[in-house]
Amino acid sequence: MNSRYASLAYKLGIFIFLASAAITLVTTGVQLIDEYRSGIRELDANFQQIQKTNLPSITNALWQIDLNQLNIEAQGILNIRDIERVRIYSKDQMVVELHRDGLADSDGADWQMRLSHNNWTGTPEEIGRVEIHASYEGIRMRTLHLFWSILVSQLARTFTISVFIFFITNYFVISRLRELAAYLHDYQISQKQNHIDFPNKKYILSDEINLLIEATNSLLFRLTKTYQQLETEVLERAHSDAEKKIAVTQLQEIARLNGSLESQKTELVFLNQELEAFSYSVAHDLRSPLRAMNGFSQILMEEFSDSMPAEAKDFLMRIRNASTKMGQLIDDILTLAKVARDQVSKGRFSLSQLVRDSMARSAESYAPIKFEYEVEDGLMVEADPRLLRVAIDNLVDNAFKYSSKTPNPKIRFYYYAQKKAYCIKDNGDGFNANHDSNLFKPFFRLHSTTEFPGTGIGLATAARVFSKHGHRIWAESKKGQGATFMFTL
Repeated sequence: MNSRYASLAYKLGIFIFLASAAITLVTTGVQLIDEYRSGIRELDANFQQIQKTNLPSITNALWQIDLNQLNIEAQGILNIRDIERVRIYSKDQMVVELHRDGLADSDGADWQMRLSHNNWTGTPEEIGRVEIHASYEGIRMRTLHLFWSILVSQLARTFTISVFIFFITNYFVISRLRELAAYLHDYQISQKQNHIDFPNKKYILSDEINLLIEATNSLLFRLTKTYQQLETEVLERAHSDAEKKIAVTQLQEIARLNGSLESQKTELVFLNQELEAFSYSVAHDLRSPLRAMNGFSQILMEEFSDSMPAEAKDFLMRIRNASTKMGQLIDDILTLAKVARDQVSKGRFSLSQLVRDSMARSAESYAPIKFEYEVEDGLMVEADPRLLRVAIDNLVDNAFKYSSKTPNPKIRFYYYAQKKAYCIKDNGDGFNANHDSNLFKPFFRLHSTTEFPGTGIGLATAARVFSKHGHRIWAESKKGQGATFMFTL
């Protein structure tokens, strides 16, 4: 048995302790907030009491200029809990100031009370004011002390309960489950033992563990019976040692062949991934030297064009054209590699709108040539819109390119119900049907680049997109009579 496990009793005890601790923290927090607010309310109540009891005495003492009585009244106020400073002013002159040592100007609440007395004419006259500052520090200290008192007592009680549950669970449940697990771990069906002799005498009443043992005994009985039946059937089928050896040999050979096929499959997948990664890396790393060739040749043309012979200009122009063509080829290779790596994420969308947008872009790029194109409406498909756009752009551009030199070029997209295929048809140059097997291979071209520019990657990319969707693409054409590319979705 695996000795690296956590006891159920241990987990249960830890869970109860943590849950109780969390509840304790929440309830303690609520209680502390209430205690803090109660302290604030007590300060307000004390201030109201001071107004009722102390304010008249202070007013009379200030009117009679009795400094001794004023000090007595100020000291009485200062003795109230959380009051830390009392100042009494006669007009704008402070006559009494008392405060607690070390607590001046701490965070708290301030109150100011105006003192008025009737003059000889009976009219109230302001004779001074009292300023009282109360500190919140005492409230915070009492709240903090209460917090630790509650927290320690609650955690001690929670820990005691958790330990008690741990020992109870371990005694009544875990120890018996361990005995059952140890027996099942060492059980061998070949021993044909269909009953567990499990000690239950120390428990007066039956419980769920006993039910588990009874269910295990029933399972072992059926398992042993099934094993005996299988053993009998195997012995009946194996009439001779030779037949047994032949069967074993055949099974071993099948297992070996399956292993070999799986190994070859894994190796093939790895090689394909390596090839795609290599193609992508090579194509990506070629960009930098091509940009350098194109850039430096452009600088030579712009800076030294006047002093350069015509033949040198022609050579530079050939270099720039070749680098541009190579750059386009690299972009097409990167697109093909990206299509091969990307996963298909299907969604339902309008294929008609996708083709119509692609044709509009191609018609604009081939201006001023006037193309007549037609798209059948209402064609909805479920596919990866991003990958399908790459395929449609290549097929549409292919149709526009090979129709661009035809008078009155026409391109049509429609659904061919008889073949259950979507079609892109043009009246362009077409091709010899003998070459249709190589048409979708990378770098295969039926025309020269001087006749029709291109890299030979577009149709291969489109074929890869439809293959990833589990469908196919093919073409029908005759030389000089246009071409029809058909695909299923």
